[in-house]
Amino acid sequence: MLSLLEILKTEYSAEMPKVPYKLPKINHGGEDYDLSKRWYVYYSYVDPKTRKMERQPPIYMNVNRDYSMAKERLARLKSIKNNLAELLKKGYSPYPDTETKESSTIKSALEWAYEMKIATLSETSVPDYRSKKNQFIKYLEKHGFDILPSDQFPKKYLQDYLNEIILKNSGKTHNNHKVVLSSLFDVLKKNELISNNFVTDIDNQSHKPEKNKSYLNKQLDELFEEISKDKKLLLFIQFVSYNFLRPIEVTRLKYEDLKINEPVPYLEVKTKNKPLKTKIIPNVMLLLLKEIQFGIPWRSGFQN
Repeated sequence: MLSLLEILKTEYSAEMPKVPYKLPKINHGGEDYDLSKRWYVYYSYVDPKTRKMERQPPIYMNVNRDYSMAKERLARLKSIKNNLAELLKKGYSPYPDTETKESSTIKSALEWAYEMKIATLSETSVPDYRSKKNQFIKYLEKHGFDILPSDQFPKKYLQDYLNEIILKNSGKTHNNHKVVLSSLFDVLKKNELISNNFVTDIDNQSHKPEKNKSYLNKQLDELFEEISKDKKLLLFIQFVSYNFLRPIEVTRLKYEDLKINEPVPYLEVKTKNKPLKTKIIPNVMLLLLKEIQFGIPWRSGFQN
């Protein structure tokens, strides 16, 4: 028969969570997936002060505003939920303690902020954030700044880095790097790893966009004649010129995105500024679309 002490130990262990959090879940408007309700991801974490499991603020990430279809909204929330679950498993806490803050270098803090940030980004934005984060960290390592405590990192080093970008590239590139770094430093500020996001104090740089050069009619005729020899290349260029798609948007097109048998043929594409956009397909492209026979499914896009 168990002793009183053993019983108490067993009861106490049963009450204490094995991990200090409950995995995130999705609130999707009920069983009928009501789009008029607010959808979000929620989770709970043990408050280090009260030792109680506390429900954390819901994560919306604009899904209710940006996604009007249940399938798309649910897919976005699943991505957020999975990324958050991975962060929790890796040790993320919504309650950064003093010891964590004191031991955090600017390099480790930026890596952590990046992991937090990509949980809220679209797949198309992640590579850009990763690239610019890595470039900045490489600069810090080169000059020995990467070991500085995050809460003691001076604005001057960041300003010097952005100045170097201007000299090697352009004002536009400077501004693009500033946007990413400001976003990461904002994560650090909100989690009290730094006291101030001084990236916002740095001015944007002006830049003069280069004017497009026009081809002569003769040159256009020669180009069109040469391009027409390759029907896939011709179709690719038509998507760009007639539908005003970016090249990367064309490569992401799938067969099911093309509604060529509709009364008014159109395509659906995920653009840079909107989750989904509809564009009419001109008649000049329809015959070519129906004529081309691909050896591989269109879900692979135009990439070989």
